[in-house]
Amino acid sequence: MREKGVSPPKGFYHFLIDKFLRNIEGFTKGKWSKEIKIAKKLFNSYPDVDFWNNVDLGFPLNSLAWLCSQEGKYALVIQRKRVDFKPKENETYPLSKKIGKNKKINKTKKTLMDFLDEPKKN
Repeated sequence: MREKGVSPPKGFYHFLIDKFLRNIEGFTKGKWSKEIKIAKKLFNSYPDVDFWNNVDLGFPLNSLAWLCSQEGKYALVIQRKRVDFKPKENETYPLSKKIGKNKKINKTKKTLMDFLDEPKKN
């Protein structure tokens, strides 16, 4: 819910309507008042202006009422997580001098006969 004293910028509800809805040219006075009321409700739920600037649904809506539905609320939760996500910074580890001694490994090619002549280790 919205904190006390937090108010949207002037014309913010019109911004929401313009951003998410298609065909707003033919809106009647009743349609505008309905969408403004829903925009106020949405702003009360998520009072962060930067959040609304970064929300991208990928498709236009017929009404902001879709954002109040179960699907729309889930889409807003996902968008909130996307906006708030900050990946952890990679840790850097300082490289130090070499520790220990080199181990010498004698590699000799074994023939099939050498392999078969080896004694069993039991």
